[in-house]
Formats: sequence, structure tokens, C-alpha cells
Amino acid sequence: MALSDTQRLILTGIAVGVTIGLVIGIIGALLDLSPGVRGGLTGALVVVGLAALRRRQRGGGGGRGDAS
Repeated sequence: MALSDTQRLILTGIAVGVTIGLVIGIIGALLDLSPGVRGGLTGALVVVGLAALRRRQRGGGGGRGDAS
């Protein structure tokens, strides 16, 4: 069964969110950061990560590093 673009984006978003949440949770616990700070960092990084992923999937160029 093939996944639609929307389903793929949702699954990717969940995977990105879980991965970033685990990493920030572990690092935050080691650095003794409060849960609010960990949650804020997690949310911000998920938004940035998904925006970058969406831009890459749509072939959005015009940014840094383009050889053309």
C-alpha cells in the first residue's frame, strides 16, 4: 500500500518529534534543565527540523549551498 504525501509527512513529523524529544530529554536531564526548558527546546527544534525537511522535500532552493 502506497502512502500519500500527507501520510508520509505526518509519519515523518512523528519520527522527527520523537527523536528530537528523546535527545533533548536525555541532554536536558544530564544538564539538569527544567522540564519547561526541555519542552521549549524540543518544540523549537521540531518546528525548525520539519520546516527544513518540508523545504527539502518540495525542492525549495535558492538558499545557501546551491551550486547552480
